[in-house]
Amino acid sequence: MKPRLANISSRGLTLIELLLVLAMIGLLVVVILPATQAVRESARRAQCASHLKQMGVALHLYHEQMQSLPIGLMPVYDSRYSRQSPRCTPDFLDRSFLVALLPHLEQNTLFASINADLAISSRENRSALTSTIGVYFCPSDTASGRVRNYDASELIPFGQAEPDERIESSFTSYLALHGTFPVVALPLEQFQCRVDSRALAQADGCFIHPTSMPISRIRDGLDSTIFVVERATQHLSIFKSTVFDLHGLYWCGNWGDTVGSTFVPPNVWKRSKLPTPIMIGASSMHPGGVHTLFGDGSVRFVKDSIQSWPFNDRLGLPTGVSPEPEGWWSGIGRLGVWQALGTRAGGEVISASDLP
Repeated sequence: MKPRLANISSRGLTLIELLLVLAMIGLLVVVILPATQAVRESARRAQCASHLKQMGVALHLYHEQMQSLPIGLMPVYDSRYSRQSPRCTPDFLDRSFLVALLPHLEQNTLFASINADLAISSRENRSALTSTIGVYFCPSDTASGRVRNYDASELIPFGQAEPDERIESSFTSYLALHGTFPVVALPLEQFQCRVDSRALAQADGCFIHPTSMPISRIRDGLDSTIFVVERATQHLSIFKSTVFDLHGLYWCGNWGDTVGSTFVPPNVWKRSKLPTPIMIGASSMHPGGVHTLFGDGSVRFVKDSIQSWPFNDRLGLPTGVSPEPEGWWSGIGRLGVWQALGTRAGGEVISASDLP
């Protein structure tokens, strides 16, 4: 007699069992996804800090060769871009400190391709505008580090662009500090091509014009003076204007492109929706703060909670200050810790406990 096989019945999952399985999967996603995102952001932060460290090395190599830091605001000397009477006031500015650093970041070929006798934005130098240099963007700032359209309307009057021409450029996530104040310490027509002394006094950082800055003039100490900060280009996209398309150009030594200040607290875009402070201030896509490169080459993550002077969110300005027609600021109160870190020779005493 043959043995009888066991009667094994097969059935599918009941509705309750299916719901339990789906609930468990959803729970796993809720638990694992944030952890995965945190790990990825940690890696991006580390890479961003590494980029700033490389910039710090390049800045010191540049200083060793030139005996000064690169100029922050570089006037245009191409006659096609300068007003004729007098020629001391170009309509816009030229090469950035990032262009000056190219030979010290293994970008000799790109640097050699730029015609230094012509404006960096000219047609002759157009190919350099679309070069993407990895060190010049933060991986968390998705609007930088890639080629996209930029607003070239200011080039049209000079015959360097057509009204409907599509011009592309690469963007950067980093700004060199001009100091505490956004001042235009450039030769102006109303001062017979001289720089207003009050504006020049407020150009208290390390990347200014009209003179390049030797390290010997940084008397606050390199470990207490910020050279470069993050400024996420992505934040500019919150405006329905040309701010996003016009600012953050890696090759342009202009306010909001590669030059900024400690005039506003870090990540002020979270509090104020006015474009000017966001353009020139430190910001990042990292939660809680911004990376900063100090003069000694160290990179620190400065939290948003660092002590700063009072700020008016509605006006987008520090409390009590106002711009003067000559290009300087009045009504200045006592500097906060954040503002003091932007000065080169203010004499402020800053301890490690001041950096939260």
